[in-house]
Amino acid sequence: MIKPEILAPAGGTEQLCAAVRAGADAVYLGYGSLSARAGAQNPVGDELRRAVEYCRMRGVRLYVAMNTLIRDDEWRLAQAAAMDICKSGADGVIVQDPGVARMFLQCAPDMPVHGSTQMSVHSPAGAQLLEKAGLKRVVLAREMSKKEIEQVIASSNIETEVFVHGAMCMSVSGQCYLSSVLGSRSGNRGMCAQPCRLPFSARGSQGYDLSLKDMSLVEHIPLLAQMGVTSLKIEGRLKRPEYIAAAVAACRMAADGQQADPNLLKNLEAVFSRSGFSDGYFTGKRGKIMFGYRRKDDVLAASSKVFGELHNLYREEKKSVEIGALLTAKVGEPLALEVWDGENKAFASGDIVVAAEKPHDAEQRIRQQICKTGGTPYVITRLDIETDGEPFVPVSAINNLRRSALEVLSEKRSRVIIKDFTEKEQTYEPHAAGTPTVRAIFSDISEIPENAKKCDFVFIPAEACENSADEVKDLIRRGFNAAVTLPGANFGSEEKIVQLLDLAKESGIKDVLVQNLGQIIPAKNAGMTLHGGFRLNIANSNSLDVLRQQGFEDACVSFELTFNQINALGGKFKRGILAYGHLPLMITRNCPSANGTYFCDRCGGKGQITDRRGDVFEVRCRMGCSELYNPVPMCVFDKLGTVKADFFDLLFTTEDKNKAKEIIDLYFEGKKPEGKLTNGLYLRGME
Repeated sequence: MIKPEILAPAGGTEQLCAAVRAGADAVYLGYGSLSARAGAQNPVGDELRRAVEYCRMRGVRLYVAMNTLIRDDEWRLAQAAAMDICKSGADGVIVQDPGVARMFLQCAPDMPVHGSTQMSVHSPAGAQLLEKAGLKRVVLAREMSKKEIEQVIASSNIETEVFVHGAMCMSVSGQCYLSSVLGSRSGNRGMCAQPCRLPFSARGSQGYDLSLKDMSLVEHIPLLAQMGVTSLKIEGRLKRPEYIAAAVAACRMAADGQQADPNLLKNLEAVFSRSGFSDGYFTGKRGKIMFGYRRKDDVLAASSKVFGELHNLYREEKKSVEIGALLTAKVGEPLALEVWDGENKAFASGDIVVAAEKPHDAEQRIRQQICKTGGTPYVITRLDIETDGEPFVPVSAINNLRRSALEVLSEKRSRVIIKDFTEKEQTYEPHAAGTPTVRAIFSDISEIPENAKKCDFVFIPAEACENSADEVKDLIRRGFNAAVTLPGANFGSEEKIVQLLDLAKESGIKDVLVQNLGQIIPAKNAGMTLHGGFRLNIANSNSLDVLRQQGFEDACVSFELTFNQINALGGKFKRGILAYGHLPLMITRNCPSANGTYFCDRCGGKGQITDRRGDVFEVRCRMGCSELYNPVPMCVFDKLGTVKADFFDLLFTTEDKNKAKEIIDLYFEGKKPEGKLTNGLYLRGME
């Protein structure tokens, strides 16, 4: 069994120091504004290089998170950032955007690429896809259970990184649009405003039904090590250094096979938690017990006494680097010291050694003094001393020699390994969209109106091919061009996805709407024609081209782009936009209704939550996950002539058959429905 690394966040210089001194094997930090935590103190240029040097000297790895979606107008900035990261000597880069991942793989083949949790990978096929593409590591979704993590490890050779402590978003990472739709601040762009922590109420709840407790899997770390997890990740790039130190120290003890200090665990909860901690996703014990929010008692628990005790964890340099030393003190020769760490050697010499005027224990005196490594990370575990005669060696001479030798050793240990970056410009001709077609996407096969025949595709839930096989066949017989759509998330249901695709083919269906990376391989193996859904978060021309290379027929781009940004996307690959629908705000594996009294056996998979202003948000459940929808539908029928798109998608989720019929008729008439509507983000954009 290989001991997994303890991977700590570093949102600033003090946090970096706290993580390293508390015992982290590796740290991760963001790059400037191109990070999922754009509000952290993310270093660039010389500052980033110094951070890498600091870590390398202490034997700690450093990974840079460049895990946001990149637009075409930012591509030059992204390339410059990639070059800077390679120049810094970082040990790896964490990415979300498929186009950015391909850029690193092609332009910097020596730079290890890690797939961010923002990629929403939570299945064996998703991990296999990243491994086949050339990525070294996958950061798995927080919502996965022990069994599901084991299945990923068993199915591929890619390194696995698992969150073991920190905040849990209600939504699957990369699938939350709540902050962008409600406030124009996107989590996919590192600007999440966390509106989920505000009051949202299900029936009979306490009013914080989009807020989960923080995660803590500290007690499960020995088991995760046995499972073969590569990296144990702590969340918290915006947290205080005391929090980082406490989390690292607790994880360090567990990884080293020690019983965690109860007082440390108590202080860890006190310094920051939301009604305590939860391991519900890992153990499969989901439901009401997982919900929590920041209470007054939680805030008051973080006393000055707690912070003081935790500050002691990183107050002094950790003696983490074992070295050997040889001191030569021979009368008539220069005083000399050689130190080494296994890879590097350093040498320093001083004045000519003179004989002592009277006998004394020179070797003992030298040994005591040379091992005083002071405020350095070094501890001398082997010291050889060679003397001749009765040398006299002043304390000041020993100190100067030790200081000089360790400075040289530190310089050698800090030397970064620059990765080459060869710019490979990919240019795309302006996109020339043809006459756009229209596609209708339904969440319920029973709510499909007759006029949906006019749509080029009618996407139905893949589950209908099993639960409503006769209705599916009847739909095709009546002239609907039926295709299937897969769920936005499919935790632990990869085999089910394969079965549903087989049933769809038996029904005569040949097309599938792919919603996450883990569905690509099963869809290909089934021989289906792949269409990309908006949940793939396609935001630039390079990412569109990645899907083309994967064999997709077309793709719906991210609805977080503006029309101008969509029009700037180049290439011949067909692309479309979402033109109508209640925008999805998040996918969650723990249904918000579970925090109330109106449980799953009563709501039939159709729940509601209400915000502090009284707006009602519909919740729909599908294959073990819940989807939350915006109360106000988006409709841009009157503006479609201004966007370069090959198709327009109409998304029907909470609409009944009559409403769907009305919307389809209005689309073909070029009119908008009555009532309150939104243009989404297409015009106003976002941060």
